[in-house]
Amino acid sequence: MLLVSCGANTLNKETATNALALTSVNGVNGKVCTCASEYMPVCAADGPNMGTSYENVCIASCMGATQTTQGHCLCSSSLQVCVENTTTMDECSAIGLGKKITKFISCEKTPL
Repeated sequence: MLLVSCGANTLNKETATNALALTSVNGVNGKVCTCASEYMPVCAADGPNMGTSYENVCIASCMGATQTTQGHCLCSSSLQVCVENTTTMDECSAIGLGKKITKFISCEKTPL
């Protein structure tokens, strides 16, 4: 189940928070989205950040992508990811070590 609200926020945050952690995303052109903190990686196939991996389709959409492909793009050594909810490292290292990426943010960042 994916709980998503992009654009106007009509989502009942209290109910949603009990089901799934949410995160606020500052997107393109001042757009702010509330997306599920769910790791279902996608690769932006168009838009201003084409070829960039995102944690899920909601975040990719907020960042301007209208088309995505399932799975991450080629890794980025400058993208910090949370591995197994405990360690922050760059995406290429995590993939190379066969680690489970749980978020495309540092482990210390707290979702809404």
